[in-house]
Amino acid sequence: MKKNIVVSLIVFALVSFFVAGGVVSEVVLADSTPVPELINYVSQEAVGKIHVNGAGVVTVEPDIALVSVGIETADKNSNDSQSENATISSKVINSLKNMGIDEKDIKTVSYNMFRERYYDHETRKTIEGDFKVIHSLQIVVRNIDSVGAIIDTAVNSGANQVNNISFTVSDTNKFYLEALKLAIENANGKADAIANTMKITEIVPIEIIEQGFNIAPLTRSMDMMLESKAVGSTQIETGELEIRANVQMVFNY
Repeated sequence: MKKNIVVSLIVFALVSFFVAGGVVSEVVLADSTPVPELINYVSQEAVGKIHVNGAGVVTVEPDIALVSVGIETADKNSNDSQSENATISSKVINSLKNMGIDEKDIKTVSYNMFRERYYDHETRKTIEGDFKVIHSLQIVVRNIDSVGAIIDTAVNSGANQVNNISFTVSDTNKFYLEALKLAIENANGKADAIANTMKITEIVPIEIIEQGFNIAPLTRSMDMMLESKAVGSTQIETGELEIRANVQMVFNY
């Protein structure tokens, strides 16, 4: 009898447990907030973009020349080589000043001293040669018509190297702004052409990126030595320079 009572109590407890669980589950489900459906929204007013590059070029005549000359000396004694180089360099610099070149427009760009060494294949030994000194000067010539005379003066005074001549303009900003204006006009023209071809009625510039400028100088390599004096007066043709500006533009439509 007692055994039957215990079994009945166990069954009753299990039934009560599952019934309570079901009630709780129903309560939780009944109180849960429904999750809204996700909606993918796509704007009906999508904006198109046109990307273009523009270039502008202004051609000008240079009004400044940069002339590089060198004085090279050699001697078995390093002090003698240096002393001779200093004497000739002073003579060259003074002659340039007498030609009207301002002191601030003459500067040393390099000064090197080294000893020459040769390898003798017969004796299989290194032979030491002279001590060489090379003093390179850069001269800013503001009177463009006197470039040839400046070179002749430097060579006649003892310079035995003319390394190169480059040309530029004193007011690069003025000509760059002109080139920049042309670059923007060029980019606008490209954007208009694209819009007209694609039947786009209106475009609006939203971004302009300045991509810097480039000056294309006329540079002449001139490995001129002392013997070039015999040719006569040096004639230099300055030519023209190209100042280039570049932009990138973005348009909405």
